[in-house]
Amino acid sequence: MNTAVGIAERIFVALLGAYPAAFRESFDSEMREMFSESVCRAADRGILPFLAVVLRELGDLPVNVLAEH
Repeated sequence: MNTAVGIAERIFVALLGAYPAAFRESFDSEMREMFSESVCRAADRGILPFLAVVLRELGDLPVNVLAEH
C-alpha cells in the first residue's frame, strides 16, 4: 500500500501546480501535509477507504483550483 500512497501523493503534488503561485506560496505545504495524513490514515484502514479519500480529494481539486483563479 505504501507504493499506492506514494503515487497518490506525487499526483496530488503535481496537480497543486494548477493553483495560482500566490496561493501555493501560502498553502502548499499545509495542503500536502493534510493530504498525506488523510491518505495514510485511510490506507491503514484498507484499499476502499484509501480510494475513497484519493478520489474525493482529487475530485475536489479542479473545483477548488477554478475558485482560486
